[in-house]
Amino acid sequence: MNLYELGQALKAARINQSITQQELAERTGVSVSTISGLERGTLSEIGVVKLLQLFALVGLELQPRPAGRRRTLDDVAAGASTLGMSGQRPEPDSLQIRQRVRVSAKKAKP
Repeated sequence: MNLYELGQALKAARINQSITQQELAERTGVSVSTISGLERGTLSEIGVVKLLQLFALVGLELQPRPAGRRRTLDDVAAGASTLGMSGQRPEPDSLQIRQRVRVSAKKAKP
């Protein structure tokens, strides 16, 4: 996943939660121009701390894993337990639904 795709995921989650770019900027301390550039795909780079702050506020998270690794049943089960689908009652702090964003290197086309 590249920076443009991360920006698109942020934008979709932000809009889904009815949060404006201005509100997101005020809550995270990241400038509106940075958020706008990220969402439009014109931002050339962003620090990981800023990206994590933005993602956390809209319910997204980044999870590192080896390139090319596909989701396993353990990954699915971990996600289900986060959403309270494991048969056990979730803790109050874990009731917030989070989306996962896949980060992997794309293979170059020949």
